[in-house]
Amino acid sequence: MSKQKNGISLKMKLEAALLASGRPIHIEELSNILKVKPKEIKETLDSLKNIYSKESALELVEFKDSYMLRIRPELAPIAKKFGEKSFLSRSLAKTLSLIAYYGPISVKELKEKRGSIIYSHIKTLEKMRLIKKEETNGQKMYSVTDDFFKLFNVPQNKDELKKTLFNSLQKLEGKQ
Repeated sequence: MSKQKNGISLKMKLEAALLASGRPIHIEELSNILKVKPKEIKETLDSLKNIYSKESALELVEFKDSYMLRIRPELAPIAKKFGEKSFLSRSLAKTLSLIAYYGPISVKELKEKRGSIIYSHIKTLEKMRLIKKEETNGQKMYSVTDDFFKLFNVPQNKDELKKTLFNSLQKLEGKQ
């Protein structure tokens, strides 16, 4: 039923698409994007529906030839408590991006680029274990941790990381 291409099954692709969309998706749209026949999409979705009908916080809801993966309504109040705040504010994400891009970077350099807001950002980012402090010649220097690379799935190669972060910063500033 679920053919594998590059080690990723159709089931996994459908789950990813349905979770990411947050809306009902028509079988034809799934078929066009995933390059799979509608019949195979429907069969795999029926299989997924059985999986999610059991003890799962998620449910696969069928509309007229469209499907949506969502949190069960009775669990929505719990999920809402965890989903109210975004993981990183725009401002915090920008500070983190600068540390990753320029790091190791001194507090002084960071303050010149972002202002005094960095002091609270540094505390928060250290608590989240996304940045680390190192003392070099009595100067506090900050860089990102291995957890940063794992969490954001960005390259550890400095040049590749800089390209990725540059593109992200451009988007944050609305330049793209």
